[in-house]
Amino acid sequence: MASFVITNNIISINVLPNAGTRHTIWASDTTSMKDGVVIFNTARGAIINEAALADALESGKVAAAGLDVYEREPHINEKLLRQDRALMVAHLGTHTVETLD
Repeated sequence: MASFVITNNIISINVLPNAGTRHTIWASDTTSMKDGVVIFNTARGAIINEAALADALESGKVAAAGLDVYEREPHINEKLLRQDRALMVAHLGTHTVETLD
């Protein structure tokens, strides 16, 4: 697992999607990740394995998650939808005054 995931309390994911970044989070064992981490993903949905994220939220390994991108947009993992500590919003990153003009 990437060292930034092991050592940080808050993880903000902002990487380009490619074969090397797919399921970067939860591509391997998460036991070395800190308990109670907070994760934000505003990059691409496939960076995080949503099923594993739902399990981590349920177990408390992840304290909270904020997402505006999803692995299979517009469909969202049902188990993830049931998580109280997951804030999920529509992908609106480009909806600014500047981009709408």
